[in-house]
Amino acid sequence: MTDRTYLSFLLVYDIIKQEKMVHMKAILEYEVKERETLLPFLEHNLKDISKKKIKSYLTHGCVYVDRKKVTQYNYSLVPGQKIEIHRSQRSSENAGELDILYEDRDLLVVNKKSGLLTISTEKEKERTLYHMASNYVKKNYKKGRIFIVHRLDRDTSGVVVFAKNEHMKEMLQKKWNELVLHRGYIAIVEGNLPKRDGMIHTWLKEDGNYRVHSVKNKKEGKEAITLYRVIKERKDTTIVEIELKTGRKNQIRVHLSELGYPVVGDKKYGARKRSSRLELHAHRLKLSHPVTHREMEWIAPLPEEMK
Repeated sequence: MTDRTYLSFLLVYDIIKQEKMVHMKAILEYEVKERETLLPFLEHNLKDISKKKIKSYLTHGCVYVDRKKVTQYNYSLVPGQKIEIHRSQRSSENAGELDILYEDRDLLVVNKKSGLLTISTEKEKERTLYHMASNYVKKNYKKGRIFIVHRLDRDTSGVVVFAKNEHMKEMLQKKWNELVLHRGYIAIVEGNLPKRDGMIHTWLKEDGNYRVHSVKNKKEGKEAITLYRVIKERKDTTIVEIELKTGRKNQIRVHLSELGYPVVGDKKYGARKRSSRLELHAHRLKLSHPVTHREMEWIAPLPEEMK
């Protein structure tokens, strides 16, 4: 089995294994609480969307009741049924370069490309993930807004969650560590690790040159815990699956570098091998939805350049 085939198998297996929790197609999901017909139900629940657009969802076959496509305005609903609104071709076009993994009335989950800032800086204000997500919600929703909840390093790709209202932003930011149940990454590192799995536990501190490193004095740094597992060994690199128990700046990059196996393409932390990108990808995020309390998990496929 080739490395490319192996990685594709690994990620497909993960998606199938978590099928009940992974939602990649539906834009919005609702549960019917009382008897009524479909169009009034949609108008009540989609208050930030025009009636004309709601009718177009039905006309173009974007509405599903218990996974069955429904186009009738007067379709009868009963308590317990699940309503899903899927992305139309037009909505996909409005998303532009934004790779949307999941969306509901409170959350927008996207797959960030490597090399793209999550949020603006003094030098870069428009070409950011936040700017793209903000443009998308403004095009598709009345008074649409987006809020940063967490971020990835510029050169790291993968799952990023945005809040679509201030209440959700506050809930996520206040209880982020409680709500997040799993943060998984795939990294390709230089060399072959001597152990198949392990835990790296240090205290990290950022110096005046914006480099992060471990310190002996716990009072000077922030606790950082990284779990790793070898997936596949190559001749001079290793594919590693990583789980973060804490989310410190550059945590994975620093821990692997200090272990002696820097992430391929990470010149800042000692990588020697050339690469078109930092070979680090946030491929899995699992959290408890603050509103529905459902366990939800999103998986971002491994980028082609890392296969």
